[in-house]
Amino acid sequence: MNSPTAKRPTPRAKDELSGWGIGERVERIGGREYRLPTSIPRRHREISRALFVQFHAHAGDTGCAVFYAPFEVRFPVPRGKERNVVQPDLVLVCDPAKVGRFGCRGAPDLIVEIVTSQTYHRDTVEKLRLYEEMGVAEYWIVFPDRETIAVHRLGGRGVYAKPRTYTKTAAVQVASLGHGRIDLTAVFPA
Repeated sequence: MNSPTAKRPTPRAKDELSGWGIGERVERIGGREYRLPTSIPRRHREISRALFVQFHAHAGDTGCAVFYAPFEVRFPVPRGKERNVVQPDLVLVCDPAKVGRFGCRGAPDLIVEIVTSQTYHRDTVEKLRLYEEMGVAEYWIVFPDRETIAVHRLGGRGVYAKPRTYTKTAAVQVASLGHGRIDLTAVFPA
């Protein structure tokens, strides 16, 4: 599998919606570009699918929608900062006005990243900081090898509270959906 690489960004048009090229997956975080692998391990896909199915079922008629990669999330550019564009594994958006042809403009309600050895630091440090700063209400980090999920939720001051870690036998409340619970036994089957 190709490992993601970082490079300095080149200027892009302000209205850029997607793409650095057909079939190319790229993220930009804090002024650095990361090329993402086009091939994803089977276990990663199985976890993503199991989570997607449950999120989709719970979103139902709430007006929320769940999307899977590749799906861009483009954050607004704060004055003096670099543009940030990410392609999370799963995204839950409850404001239809944020959803465009290629992705989401602004902070979605929930983001899920499934950690790999190549993305560990980016998912647990860089994206954690970015999502907190941009106001993503819930950030779930999935650790396939440990069969756990760390759930970060924004507190009253716009800062993530201490994460709660859930094991493969737990059910996790989706705060953005109110009533939805994700059964981790379906995500990490025995």
